[in-house]
Amino acid sequence: MKGVMSMAELDLITIRGILRQMLLLYGICGLIVAVCMGSAVAVAPMLTVLAAMMLSFNLCAFDELNGWARFRAAFPLGRDDIVRGRYLSILILCLVALVAGVILAVVLQAVFCMLPGAIGARFDQSLPIGALIVASIMGICVVLLLDSMMLPFVFRYGFTKATRIVPVIVICVGVGIFASVAGRIDWAALELSWIAVPSHALLVLAAVVLLSLLIYAASSVVSCRIYRDKEL
Repeated sequence: MKGVMSMAELDLITIRGILRQMLLLYGICGLIVAVCMGSAVAVAPMLTVLAAMMLSFNLCAFDELNGWARFRAAFPLGRDDIVRGRYLSILILCLVALVAGVILAVVLQAVFCMLPGAIGARFDQSLPIGALIVASIMGICVVLLLDSMMLPFVFRYGFTKATRIVPVIVICVGVGIFASVAGRIDWAALELSWIAVPSHALLVLAAVVLLSLLIYAASSVVSCRIYRDKEL
């Protein structure tokens, strides 16, 4: 466990500089979106998904850009520690993006509501914090699922080749799933069904989070097996 934490700490130190830049960049994007929409409700899920995905991509890209993979292998870390540490650091970055997105949305809404004139008048005084957090959590689940597919290819082929393979797989799987379920679900009826009850919706959210984490953990097991046999 100590090796995993050490690897995650190294990752977070590596990404620290770009983390500030990206949060600032997406903060500006969130500001523009809030002004255009007259609400900050979309800022949190947007910032969460964009920041979490791009931070994980940049973290993986640094390995090839700086020859970090071979240098890291010289450290007193097992290969399983390296893989699990990378999964842990990406999970931490996702949580950072989630918290930053929610805080930014709340702050922007509060600030704009206090502004006099036309801009302040466009903003509703209330912000659906619950819906905002749920949307952000669902966004993180999507990011974790995408990372679950990407990371085994990254550890096997490297980030550059993985970015050529994974989008094709994601598109094929996404189109297949959509084609399979789109015509079988009555979305209008779903809004009035069992899932529409708030307590039931929370159960569904918890199930989605748990399933995403299980898939993410399974992906780490696959990546460990791949990385053990890889020649650096």
